[in-house]
Amino acid sequence: MKTFSSAQWRAAVEWLQRDGRTLDRALFAYSFRHGSAAAVLRELATYQNVDGGFGHGLEPDIRTPASSPLATSVAFGRLRRLSAAADHPLVRRGIGYYLATYDAAGQRWPMAFADVEAAPHAPWWTFDDLERNFAEFGLNPTASVLGHLYDYPGLVPDDLAAAVFGAVLQRAQSRADAMEMHDLLCLIELADARTLEPGQRAAVVAQVERALPTLLIQDPARWDGYGIKPLDIAPAPGARFAGCVARELVEQQLDHWIEAQQTDGAWPIPWSWAEVDAAAWAQAQRDWQGHQITMRLATLAAYGRVEWSEVYQSATLPSVG
Repeated sequence: MKTFSSAQWRAAVEWLQRDGRTLDRALFAYSFRHGSAAAVLRELATYQNVDGGFGHGLEPDIRTPASSPLATSVAFGRLRRLSAAADHPLVRRGIGYYLATYDAAGQRWPMAFADVEAAPHAPWWTFDDLERNFAEFGLNPTASVLGHLYDYPGLVPDDLAAAVFGAVLQRAQSRADAMEMHDLLCLIELADARTLEPGQRAAVVAQVERALPTLLIQDPARWDGYGIKPLDIAPAPGARFAGCVARELVEQQLDHWIEAQQTDGAWPIPWSWAEVDAAAWAQAQRDWQGHQITMRLATLAAYGRVEWSEVYQSATLPSVG
């Protein structure tokens, strides 16, 4: 079993200091330097638009400043991590955006709108292809958005979440034996919603547990590629679905991460769209790497894999407020 050394930790933190987004530096400080949730929320606010939605490259492969349900779902993932209160302006305005962009006829939320084309983006986010590429948005991003609504039920019409839940569960049941990986990740986000009733949560958990064995990449030789790996499902020992992954696989992937860190302190990103726009991809890649560093350091720490001596004497991050 390998240990993430203090030198590796310093390299990762120095990468964040040099190339990371201020948001990711604030998240790191919140996790490891007694930084405040308020500082993270202030940084997250810079990605929110007047319509309440989020954009401005918060999802790094969509560079448009315009709002999208997808980028807004990324923001609500951060809000959940911070246990943001329902009366916080970011939350209230964000839920308002979700309600305004809900497609009642389809009981779904689209990924994005035509203004995604007004800025650089990965080719899989081309607007004309979105509905076909993402199975009419039935689970992705709809299940994720639904989970955020269940986090803040007091801001949502009483019948809306229940109606969408029934549609999402039916779709999940119909796809469970041939589910796409992002659909599964959105269901996991729904399963973690704060106010699901026990029966609802059990129904979602059952669909995740049914689909997971087919999608989980268990071969270490494939862990540098794209797909769902053990630590995506078990990012901490107490994660809801950690028990669905063999602990041996978790430990092997932790070893793999420790071995795979680059000399500059970051890890590679297993996709690219440099052939579409090299300059825009270079920035998106940095944004992804900064986010990845914050998440991987948290997971390595959660599993006790960090050599803590000298860690807090390592390179410090500039103040984010």
